[in-house]
Amino acid sequence: MNFVAGSDVRSRMIEVVKGFAIILVVMGHVIQCSLQPGGHDFFEQPLFRIIYMFHMPLFVFISGYLMAASLRRRSAVEVFLNKYRSLLVPFIVWGSLGMLTLIGLDLLFVKSSPAGFSWQAWADKLIINSPVWFVWFIWMLFLSACLLLVSVELEKYCGLAAYGIIYMLLFLFPWNQVGGIYYLQFFYFFYLAGYFTHRSGIPIGEGFGNSLIVPLAGIIFFCCAVVWVKTDFIYVNKMVLSNGHLPEEVVRLVYRFISGLTGIILVCQLGAFFVAKKPGLWLAFIGGFSLDIYLIQRYLLEGVYSRLVWKAGIKFEPQSWYFFGILLPGVTIVVIGLSIVISGALIRKNSSLNRLLLGGRFHG
Repeated sequence: MNFVAGSDVRSRMIEVVKGFAIILVVMGHVIQCSLQPGGHDFFEQPLFRIIYMFHMPLFVFISGYLMAASLRRRSAVEVFLNKYRSLLVPFIVWGSLGMLTLIGLDLLFVKSSPAGFSWQAWADKLIINSPVWFVWFIWMLFLSACLLLVSVELEKYCGLAAYGIIYMLLFLFPWNQVGGIYYLQFFYFFYLAGYFTHRSGIPIGEGFGNSLIVPLAGIIFFCCAVVWVKTDFIYVNKMVLSNGHLPEEVVRLVYRFISGLTGIILVCQLGAFFVAKKPGLWLAFIGGFSLDIYLIQRYLLEGVYSRLVWKAGIKFEPQSWYFFGILLPGVTIVVIGLSIVISGALIRKNSSLNRLLLGGRFHG
């Protein structure tokens, strides 16, 4: 996801935004992995709810933005081969490793639980989702890149309508519970938004400073946050319109897209504010490891941390000062730090691991 642009400021701002976004990802996972073992519904936790309104749409938006930059420098075939190496290979490797590792952890930690360990449950997971279940984000980005490349080629024949046609075909897919297709139905919108933002030359972040866009986005985002409910999460509703009130559900769907877009605008403006300041340097450094952190933290948090919390019988109070003031920031910092150390010391310096786990995009 390295970005090369005509402006160093723009390049640094993208890294700052990625750094901010990956911090939100880790914080969200810390909340989830801390509260779930104690039986709390983390979807109802206020900070979790706010983070998950926009943090993954933000990552997808950045990816679409960078995709447009790649297509300015390379042919569609070259871009596809690059995405194959940098996304599909790590998806297969991390997905397979995740599947085997979590089976081992479940055998170790869950076998002694009242529910026990079920091979049938794992077989069901494998049939429906795995390895998409482990690294769905990488899979979704690869599919988004493929859909965009097809649209770019079709644009030669039917203009900009090609992008709308391909996107609408996603909603005709009959098995939206299989293979994480519902992720694509939702997030591809933000991929296209990022792509057309770069393609149109619209400045992100720094271009909003002297306009009403940012305060208006802030007001809209706040209003969306007030009425956001658990069923608005893509992970819960899975893009299924099923309650029989189609107009209402369409409005809620549009509202989810608006929530993501306004969150993206606010974070991009925040990135522009920090880009030349000391916090921006740290965020840019973290942003340079965003893919590494995303992949490794799943092992650290979902694989180990959550099981240790369950094994110790700890039940955190989701609204306590201790949880928000000490545990959440502390665990987030430790996980990010460990992920960077593991990647820098082991993965990036080894050409084979780099190629398999990170798509060969980094060189030690």
